[in-house]
Amino acid sequence: GLIVEGGCEAFCETRNCWCDPVNTPTPSPTPTPQPACFSGDARVELECGQFVPLRDVEVGDSVRVRERTEAMLSGMREFEPVLLFVHQEHDVDGEFVELVLESGANLTISASHFVFTASRRLAPSDTVNAGDFLIGENGQHVAVVDSRRGVVRRGVYNPHTASGVIFVDGVRASCYTTALHPRVAHAILAPYRLAFTAAFLHAPLQQLRSMVQHGLPPSIALSGTHITGFMCSSTVHPPQRRLLKQARASF
Repeated sequence: GLIVEGGCEAFCETRNCWCDPVNTPTPSPTPTPQPACFSGDARVELECGQFVPLRDVEVGDSVRVRERTEAMLSGMREFEPVLLFVHQEHDVDGEFVELVLESGANLTISASHFVFTASRRLAPSDTVNAGDFLIGENGQHVAVVDSRRGVVRRGVYNPHTASGVIFVDGVRASCYTTALHPRVAHAILAPYRLAFTAAFLHAPLQQLRSMVQHGLPPSIALSGTHITGFMCSSTVHPPQRRLLKQARASF
């Protein structure tokens, strides 16, 4: 007869038994989940017009979130500060989809990350193929020349803005992924947006009072706190950074 016990198949004939090890297949390793991000060399536009890789962007830096035409017609801002990074890992290798664009740029983005197609619909990047069109910075349609899967790059970064949108490598992308519906994810981050707004308003006004008290004219004081306009340097001051860190720790 055949008896299976303790990882062996014990074959018995009358009184004689012997053990033959069961050939148990080695389980396949569970794949490590890939963060839903952009690569470190993906580039964004700052409000001063400078293009920088995401690895050099910090919380508070003002980045493009809308094309110029849309901003002009809607009255909404072209640029918004980065509120937080869900992922900001400099020394991690990520696996990405690389979308080769007719503009000459290559967008490296995780497979589950949403981009805006020419019809202004959200599509996961791994569903975008050669011949599809994305939305460019001036509202024009940018053709995808090639789509490469399984591209490995060093550094994974997922910045979030108040609108949940960011332009990366010249095309409009969402800050969200297929892990959660964008509306749900946006609602979850509402407390953090409020915390950022509070920090953004509180620290400059404190700084303004201090500067006026020390004899600086209000126009210079306002300019010094970036209230009259954002510069290429980070728009978040040290007191704001402390408030943001406290908010993030309690969120």
